Amino acid sequence: MIEATGAKPLAGMVLDGQSFLPQVRGEPGKPREWVLVDHNPHPGWDKERFRHERFARDQRFKLYGDGRLFDISADVLEEKEIPAAEGNPEAQAAREKLQAVLDRMRKGS
Repeated sequence: MIEATGAKPLAGMVLDGQSFLPQVRGEPGKPREWVLVDHNPHPGWDKERFRHERFARDQRFKLYGDGRLFDISADVLEEKEIPAAEGNPEAQAAREKLQAVLDRMRKGS
């Protein structure tokens, strides 16, 4: 939004986002290889009913903050978790990459 309006970030503001304005304009951009989702539907409400979820995903794999990993391309409904001690080299590499994203983008940092 800052780039789209031509505004400048506030002094001292640290931005962890990456602009996708070029892609919106139909120009080449520099998309990230991953996305991070931090979903807290009702902060402070019933934690069993409204669960706070964090996950990082790339085009193939999805890693939840609690360590569950899924191959989304083969398991859209997330029915077959890939255990940490198992999985092919691609799954292990994805786990490491996506865990680094979760660690780097910790809430409040």
